Formats: sequence, C-alpha cells, structure tokens
Amino acid sequence: ALVLVSCSSNTPTDKAKAHLDALKDGNYIELVNTLHFKKALTDEDKQGLANMLEEKGKKSIEEKGSIESYEITSEEIGEDGETATVKSILHYGNGSQEEQNIKLVKIDGQWFVDSGK
Repeated sequence: ALVLVSCSSNTPTDKAKAHLDALKDGNYIELVNTLHFKKALTDEDKQGLANMLEEKGKKSIEEKGSIESYEITSEEIGEDGETATVKSILHYGNGSQEEQNIKLVKIDGQWFVDSGK
C-alpha cells in the first residue's frame, strides 16, 4: 500500500493556529499540548499547568469579551530552520484587538510553541 504523508499540517502557522484555537475555545489542556518545554512534562504536570493557565488567562480574556476571532499576519522561519515567529492579531468581543508574536521551535521535525521554560 502506498502511504502519502503530507507535511502541510506541520508548519509554524498550523501550530500557531492550533495554539490560538485552543485558547479561543478555552481548551487549556490542548493549549499545553502545543507547547514545548525543555524538561518533559508528565500528564499530571500538563494538567496542573492547564489549570493554572485557565485561572490566569480566562479572566483577562472574559474581561475583553472573549476571543471572537484571530488572524495570522505573517510567518518568519529563522535562517537555522529550527525557529520561527508567527505574528497574529486577536480580536476580542469588546472590539479591542491585540497583536501576538508566537515564537516556535522545531523539535524532531515537529513545530511547537516555545514555552520559554
């Protein structure tokens, strides 16, 4: 059998979209799964982090009327091919918007949002 593997879903923009979709949907465990950490996390660590992010993030997002939508404005892959920055704009329910620069790293051929930790 011939198996075709598409690499199109493994771009920095695709991972940034998965990250932002999880944030928009309030799916904090999925949000954590888009992140890369220098030290591997157990499922328990991930759940704890998801709970913490939800506590911190949910309130500030709700104060702005939730995330209505977002747009990706650019993707820049570093010269090393191992880092990237995806620029986005979040649109909130109260009419405000916020630019976000999402830094990504490539680990074993897969892109992840760099947690900085």
